[in-house]
Amino acid sequence: MIAAGVTETFAETRGEVAWYVDDNGNARKVWDLTVFGHNPVGDYLTLVDVQTGEVLFQENRADFMDGTGDVYDPNPYQTQGNGTGLADNNDGTDAIELGIEIDVE
Repeated sequence: MIAAGVTETFAETRGEVAWYVDDNGNARKVWDLTVFGHNPVGDYLTLVDVQTGEVLFQENRADFMDGTGDVYDPNPYQTQGNGTGLADNNDGTDAIELGIEIDVE
């Protein structure tokens, strides 16, 4: 893979032909690619010159953060059973919070 040494992806790479204007104002025809990396993890925007194959720009657009979250039983989406989205039951609190806080990394 071209993007940041990606050796494994979790989804098909998307791409289209586009134009890229460099810092000198020169327009170049490029492949505008989004590479969905599993190893290493990331969503890599990669611009590749169509004629030379030179990588002109690359950026990992994935957002990484740490935090905490609450766990609920039952899972509100699964218990609804219809797959059309969540209903809030007029702001009801039918799900039971397990009191478990998890770290998200």
